[in-house]
Amino acid sequence: MMQYEEKLLELMFDTDPQAVVKWIKTHPVLDQVDIYREYIVLLKRRLAQSGNTGKAGQEELYAAFEKQVDDYQETYLHAAVVQLECDLASERYGKALDAFDDAYTKFMNSIRSAVEANGPNVESLKATLRNIIAEQKKKGHYDPEDWYWLDEA
Repeated sequence: MMQYEEKLLELMFDTDPQAVVKWIKTHPVLDQVDIYREYIVLLKRRLAQSGNTGKAGQEELYAAFEKQVDDYQETYLHAAVVQLECDLASERYGKALDAFDDAYTKFMNSIRSAVEANGPNVESLKATLRNIIAEQKKKGHYDPEDWYWLDEA
């Protein structure tokens, strides 16, 4: 006996012609595919029992229904894979941003220490930093909080 046979048989004779579809849609998508496949088997069995197996176009109709179920499953699985890929990309992007933030913080701490040490190249370093600040302003990335410690900022 199939897993959903009893319920499907009950709903096949329901007064609501959409009863089977409504019930199937209450299940998770992958279960829906299995239920539709069982439904097709039951429909074929009922047709065979009724003696109408030679009815023109019936096999083509079932084949088309089976193809729709296959397409439905494939579309769902493709969407699930795409969602997984998006989730992974988002996770990688977050990690890359974290790594960038860490590197930027280390860079800012390093250059701040170098400027505060007032070594022999401090004026050259400050000129480079002014160029960085100008570029940040030009691109709309300037944040005065990053440069509060630099007099020329």
